[in-house]
Amino acid sequence: MVLNSCTVPEALPEGRWKFTCHLPHRLLNDRLYSVESMIVKNSANVLVRIPHCLRFQTHDLERESAWFGKFPGAVRPKMQWTTEPTDGASCVTGQPPTVTSTSRGN
Repeated sequence: MVLNSCTVPEALPEGRWKFTCHLPHRLLNDRLYSVESMIVKNSANVLVRIPHCLRFQTHDLERESAWFGKFPGAVRPKMQWTTEPTDGASCVTGQPPTVTSTSRGN
């Protein structure tokens, strides 16, 4: 199982209903996925369970790096990363860290 999501529990009148779930762009990794659907009564009693009611394949269309192998894991969200030097940065780059100072005139 990769993830689990459900609608907000609410009493619905009899009739036909359409439920839509939107997955964030670039959330899933490159692989085959299967969806299971359930209708639950009173937040506890499963009335209908349909395993594998939907199957779909995701594919990489572009890469932001030179890595051409498979990425491990079921999900691969695009996350915000920042890079900044620390006191130990010289061990990584081989160069002393850049120090910025501000002086105030009297």
